[in-house]
Amino acid sequence: MTALPNRTQLTNKRIADLLCPAGKLQAFLWDTELPRLAVRCTPKGKKTFIVSGELHGKTIRLTIGDCSTWQIQSARQEARKLLSMLDRGEDPRSVAKAQAEAHYQERAAIAMKEMTFGEAWQIYLNELSVSVSPKTKKPYSKRYIKDHERLSARGGIKKARGKGETTAGPLASFLDQQFSSITADFVQTWLKEEVKRRPTNTAHAFRLLRAFTSWLSSSEKYHDIWQPNFLNQVGTLKLVPPSETDELDCLQVDHLPKWFPAVQQIANKTQSVYLQVLLLTGARREEIAELRWQDVDPKTLTLLIGDKVDGKRRIPLTPFVKDLIDELPRQSEWVFSSKSASGHIAEPRSGHNKALANAGLPHVTINGLRRSFSTLAEWAEAPAGIIAQIQGHKPSALVEKHYKRRSIDLIRRWHTKIENWILTEGKVSCSSTPEKSPPPAERPRQHAKKRTTIRNREQKK
Repeated sequence: MTALPNRTQLTNKRIADLLCPAGKLQAFLWDTELPRLAVRCTPKGKKTFIVSGELHGKTIRLTIGDCSTWQIQSARQEARKLLSMLDRGEDPRSVAKAQAEAHYQERAAIAMKEMTFGEAWQIYLNELSVSVSPKTKKPYSKRYIKDHERLSARGGIKKARGKGETTAGPLASFLDQQFSSITADFVQTWLKEEVKRRPTNTAHAFRLLRAFTSWLSSSEKYHDIWQPNFLNQVGTLKLVPPSETDELDCLQVDHLPKWFPAVQQIANKTQSVYLQVLLLTGARREEIAELRWQDVDPKTLTLLIGDKVDGKRRIPLTPFVKDLIDELPRQSEWVFSSKSASGHIAEPRSGHNKALANAGLPHVTINGLRRSFSTLAEWAEAPAGIIAQIQGHKPSALVEKHYKRRSIDLIRRWHTKIENWILTEGKVSCSSTPEKSPPPAERPRQHAKKRTTIRNREQKK
């Protein structure tokens, strides 16, 4: 085959005959009608139209397209267009990139408008799982994430325990809805229907819904897809049931002699011990549920438990709690092991509710046991700061936050006294001898006596 010249008038036949010489990475055939237009051929035979020009004193080459899809005349027209842009000082590559970005943004905006609540909700949950709370500056707790998942669950899954299928959460009605269809009427109708069946869960779900909308509005990417101002309107808010923090959700002193025997008779030993430990430590339910054997230190008599504020905190291992934990078998890494998916106790309410019914006591939630510890500890005359530190409450006063540094030994003395007082009122015997703590007024009286003695000596001098 005769070799073609380097420059000629481009025709279909000449383009078809163009070959890349052996040992070359590419070959060019330049057009005589439009000298800056050429066909580039690779060793594999791929041929494309290119145009060469100058921009700000530098030579650049731009690809027009494949020779199999572009006609020669169309390629010349496109080449003239690109060369005109270069002559004006415009970079066709930047223009093409800007056009592609604008097209992408347009398509993204359309996709946003078509996005369902469930799709955005899942993005929100994914972000919660890896971000930190603006309030505590700590990662969100597993419990907080699970609340979102539980209240938005679609339901219809076979129950792990018992018969039947799981029930859909209150927010499941939103999942398949596009944001344009979630109007004030939709939300108000949803509230009216859900409040009839489960007012407490509905109130909780509504709070999570408002937090979700706040995240959307603060997001640079999603702030335009939904701005439901009607969630803050009086017509909507009046349908939301009040958050019920039952003042009676707490064990009273006269309940203790009935509560302890009933809980100790629960057939499930792990549940029984777990409930008693919750009451005697005042900890959050998941903090004790996730307790590992490696976190129980019998030498220093301490427990290292999770804390939603500080991540971890160390509390005393009081005598009766130690006896209870020592009774549990070491079946896994978890102190309160179970057959649940997590491996540790997950749902103790069934045993507790049955114990309350057998004892003839009013309903008390699992969190009510934490509230009970705080209330009963005051009967033992424990300082408020000690109670808060045991329970993992964030310091509220300036002195508590910056100046109080209580040792674990001091906390143990008061915690043991609290435990001893609760057990005494509950008529529960403990094989271990609790350490006695001085009454809160004893130390100040000693200081006052010393000051009086010093003053008397100075007067004699």
